[in-house]
Amino acid sequence: MKTNSLAILFRITKWCVRMVLLITGILPLARCGSGYKEKGGKVTFNGEEIADKSFVVLNDVFGKTDTNAYYKRSIIPDADIATFTGLDKHYAKDKFVVYYCDEEREGQNYYLTKHNVINRVKGAEPATFSVMDEGYEGYAKDGKQAYFKGKGFEVKDVATLSVISARFVKDKYQVYFDQSLVKGADAGSFRVLNDCYARDTDRIYYFGHPGDLYKGIHEIPCQAASFTILDYPYSKDANAVFYLYTRIKNADAASFSIIGNNFSRDKDHVYSGANVLAGADAATFMIPPHDGTADDMNYSKDKYHVYWKDKGFPVADVAAFAPLKLDYATDGRDVYHKSRIVKGADPATFKVYDHGYGEADAEDTKGKYLKGVKLADQ
Repeated sequence: MKTNSLAILFRITKWCVRMVLLITGILPLARCGSGYKEKGGKVTFNGEEIADKSFVVLNDVFGKTDTNAYYKRSIIPDADIATFTGLDKHYAKDKFVVYYCDEEREGQNYYLTKHNVINRVKGAEPATFSVMDEGYEGYAKDGKQAYFKGKGFEVKDVATLSVISARFVKDKYQVYFDQSLVKGADAGSFRVLNDCYARDTDRIYYFGHPGDLYKGIHEIPCQAASFTILDYPYSKDANAVFYLYTRIKNADAASFSIIGNNFSRDKDHVYSGANVLAGADAATFMIPPHDGTADDMNYSKDKYHVYWKDKGFPVADVAAFAPLKLDYATDGRDVYHKSRIVKGADPATFKVYDHGYGEADAEDTKGKYLKGVKLADQ
C-alpha cells in the first residue's frame, strides 16, 4: 500500500498548495463568467471583451471569427472556418479534421504555468464523429472506433458502445477498462459497484487507481453469488476473505474482522495485508490509542509483543507500551523511536514536539533529540 499512500499524499499536497495560492492571490478564484460569453452584443473571454465583431461563440471554450478558429484564446491552425464547430469542452471538428484540446501544466509549477494543447485526432472521421456525452468527459466515437481524450482504441461493435463510468465502457459484446478489453466479462450483466470493484453475473473484479501499485483490473477468485465488499481493501464470500484481489490464505470468513492500519484477524490469526502476522495473538491484538497521526498508527501490540508496522521488537513492558508522536513511543521504562531504544532518554520527562521539522523533534531533561538520536551524539 506504500504507492497508494504516496499517491494520496501527493493529492493532499497539491490541494494544500492550491489553497495557499488562492489565499495569497497568486491563483485567482474561478469566475462565474469564465470562458466565452455573449451578452448584450458583447463577447468576452474570462471577462475580457473581444474586439473582433465577427467573433462567434460556439461554447465555453471554442469560438471563431471570419478568419480563425479558437480554443480558449489559442488559434487552431488551418481549421476550416465555415464548418468548424465545438462539440464539448475538449472536442471540436470541421469538415476535414477532428480536434482534441486541453490544458497542460508543468509539474514543478503546476498551478503557476499552463499552456493550451491542440491535437488533431488521428484517423477520426469528422462526418460520423460524435461525443459520448454521458456524464464522463473524454469519450467519443465515429463509424470505425472509439476515442478517449483524443486517442483511438478498438472496440468490437462501435455502434452499440456506451459509457458505464469514467474508466469503463461496453458494447453489445465486450467490456473495456481504461480502453483495454476485460477478458471474459459479460457485457449484458456487467456493472460497477464502487470506485474499486465491479462485477458481472459470474465474476468479481478489483481495479486499482491509475497511480496505484495495484493498477489494472484483476479478477478476484471468489464465489460471485456470495461476494460482499467490506471496508477497503477487504472483501469476502461465504468461504474466503480477500485483500485487494488476493485471497488471504486460510482466513476464516465467518470470524473475520478488520482491525485497521492494514491489520485484520479471524479466530486464529492476525493478518498484515494478505499475510499472517507470525506469532501475533488474535484475541488480544490491538492498535494502541494514539493522537491520529500517520506516524503513531505504525505501532500495534498484543498481550505478548509490540510491533512497528509488521515487525515485532522487544520492549520492557508490553502492557504499558503507548505511542507518543513522530514515531516515538514509551513503556515507562524506555523511550523508543520506531523499533529501537532511544539511548539515554528519560521517559519521565521525555516530550515530543508537535511537528517533525527543525533541528530537533523531542527533548527531555538530558537534552534534545532528532529522529531518535540525541543531538549531542550526532
